[in-house]
Amino acid sequence: MNTVSFGEQRERGSAVGAVLRALIGGLMAQWLVDPEHAPSPDDLIAGLRTLASAISAD
Repeated sequence: MNTVSFGEQRERGSAVGAVLRALIGGLMAQWLVDPEHAPSPDDLIAGLRTLASAISAD
């Protein structure tokens, strides 16, 4: 069984939070500046799934 200490969980949570804040901030900026060319929810989901599969393949 793969165990992760509380400190490691906290670091991972902070890292995930930082990535999500960056993504959300960038999306908000796109939608405010050029909403017609901002990615759709379906585009975002497809991109995240592609990234996730590429990461898990490594």
